[in-house]
Amino acid sequence: MKPCPKLKTRPARGFTLVELMIVLTIFAILLAFAAPSFDNLIKKMTLVGAANEISSGLQYARTEARRANKSTQFTLDPTNHKWEVRLVDDATLLLENTFSDRITVQNAVAMEFLPGGRMVRITTATPTVPADNSRCSTADQDLSQCICMKIAGGPSEMRRVVRSKILGRATILSPADGIDGVPGCAP
Repeated sequence: MKPCPKLKTRPARGFTLVELMIVLTIFAILLAFAAPSFDNLIKKMTLVGAANEISSGLQYARTEARRANKSTQFTLDPTNHKWEVRLVDDATLLLENTFSDRITVQNAVAMEFLPGGRMVRITTATPTVPADNSRCSTADQDLSQCICMKIAGGPSEMRRVVRSKILGRATILSPADGIDGVPGCAP
């Protein structure tokens, strides 16, 4: 009698169920440690995005005042989470934008830019926060307007200040820039 020929077997391919469960468990543990970091990253990006949008709106108001040779007004409405730029003469809306309702802004602000782009007439719509209290500094040489922004549920470093100087240039300041002295922007 002839011996049976050996069957050629192929090596097993794929993963066992146990191996897949171990990999999924490791992935879940890593994800649990990373989730809080992602939440803070999203909050920070939301805040930085809103600060950039408001800064861009201030720059746009200044640029339009120079380009059209007409006074413009930048208005920030924290209650409705929006800002807008209008011509002062006929109240024509030039630009309007909204920001996240997770952002808290200390006060409503209206800034008027003259035809040359210089900022004048800073007012606040919040009776409890006079216009002088929203200035970045009480020093006479620093006639700048500050808009303090915070994000709901964020740590104290989740604050930004959009500062517009008298010449209309807007900059964004973080806690590292020393914003604790800005009224309404303490941690």
